[in-house]
Amino acid sequence: GVQTCALPICSVYALQHRLRELGYPIRELTGVYDEDTEKAVQLFYQAYGLEPQTVAYIALQKELYADNARPYTVDGQV
Repeated sequence: GVQTCALPICSVYALQHRLRELGYPIRELTGVYDEDTEKAVQLFYQAYGLEPQTVAYIALQKELYADNARPYTVDGQV
């Protein structure tokens, strides 16, 4: 099957931290690509009008760390 995350723990932690910083629902910074992380990644894709994915592809990570990364809003409005 497809591996959901090939990132080392420090990178998953950084991914979680950035998603949380933007307001995405990450309860704990664990360094583990868990269900919360997967859901937050899906929501981030949706914020860009993209098909939700469970994998944090490199293109997504570039958007995530951009200065103009889209914060999480409940209704999808920025």
